[in-house]
Amino acid sequence: MFNLKMDDAKALKNIFDAVVTLIEEGPVEISENGLFLRAIDPSQIAMVTLNIPKETFSSYEVDKKDLIGLNFVHMVKILSRAKSGESIALKNEDSALVIEFKGGKRKRTFKVPLLDAKDLITKEVKVEAEATVYVNAGELKDSFKDAELVSTFLTLEASAEKLEMNVRGDGGKLVVEFDKENGTKIDMKDSDKARASFSLEYLANIVKACPDTNELKLFIKSDNPLKVEYHVNQAELSYFLAPRREE
Repeated sequence: MFNLKMDDAKALKNIFDAVVTLIEEGPVEISENGLFLRAIDPSQIAMVTLNIPKETFSSYEVDKKDLIGLNFVHMVKILSRAKSGESIALKNEDSALVIEFKGGKRKRTFKVPLLDAKDLITKEVKVEAEATVYVNAGELKDSFKDAELVSTFLTLEASAEKLEMNVRGDGGKLVVEFDKENGTKIDMKDSDKARASFSLEYLANIVKACPDTNELKLFIKSDNPLKVEYHVNQAELSYFLAPRREE
């Protein structure tokens, strides 16, 4: 059994917004340390990992480690009904997740059926990055909007001096550079350059929920999956995105 409470219901919605951009359902492990999720999208192109530490909650009671399966699309629709000033409580009851909103003069309680979590477990992916890039989320998201005018995919190339985003397509060509002068930091390891191409739609969805003022970490290895990390409130999110073969 578990009983979790958060003072700001909208904060929990913001966290799960970062998940539902890629996956529809997945397993959530609830332990004494917090909530953990790892799931792969239906096309098996991208994977998301979410850690919500117990300190994120105003009250956190867990009798023993539990694993539940959730439909995140349905859950986010419910969380979207949160009002300003409302708190939220989560608990399990009769094979269902009970979501309780409190605020003002009323209390609302939803019951969401749980899925079989055993069929949703995904193995961890590991990639030794050649380049680690620290970049402003808002600037990167704005660059993706420019890229959408040109093509459906892009190439990221990192060196010690800069991160370069190259986009080619029927709409022409676009080059965007992020360097130390505009606050971007780059750490290279065992390589002068790291280069790989990725789906623009997936990248845009991955970074969508990251606050514009936050910093994103990109872990790049040539022709290997890209790893993206950022925080939403106290929750830690990481994504892996399979590379696109360059033509």
